[in-house]
Amino acid sequence: MIKRIRLDLDDTLNTLSLDLLRFDGLHFTDYEDIGEWQWGYDIIGATADLKGEDRMGVVEYWSRFPRELWAETRLADDFESILDFCIDKVGIENVLIATSPTKCAECCAGKLEWIEKYLPKQFHRQYSITPRKWEYGYDTDSVLIDDVPENCAEYEKRGGHSIVVPRPWNGYRDMSVMKALHLQWGLIEVQRGELV
Repeated sequence: MIKRIRLDLDDTLNTLSLDLLRFDGLHFTDYEDIGEWQWGYDIIGATADLKGEDRMGVVEYWSRFPRELWAETRLADDFESILDFCIDKVGIENVLIATSPTKCAECCAGKLEWIEKYLPKQFHRQYSITPRKWEYGYDTDSVLIDDVPENCAEYEKRGGHSIVVPRPWNGYRDMSVMKALHLQWGLIEVQRGELV
């Protein structure tokens, strides 16, 4: 039985990529305004192509964002549905917010502010800000829920399970979030021999 969920924050519970684009003057209401997303999870490349400019370096790109951007990133439309799904499956005390920071301290502080502003009080001491969230994959009774397939693959390499949240840069992009969550959860149960 799956006992714990490690729940991603950026682009899973919020709209970070859209907010990053807006910071650079690209004011899309949602991803449909952009058309077909062709950059995978390469927001730096997407920004350069959409602005018709040269690509920034990684350090240059990520060091520009103020604490407020991380703290005020808007909730994803399916925020409540995803959170409710997790709580229903393992209980609120067994859901850990796991999010990867940039190397900027303002990012870490902003993420903590976001958690305290938007998540139930239980989560205010139930989070991990780490660039190595896949290390939790050694817990084979856990599931990582994330929008980036590469993060999920790293988690599974360690023995854990994962669920990909539909976003424009992954293979579940054309599926509703709840359908994708239930489908992948069911596949994990079958794989573990828990569903006959």
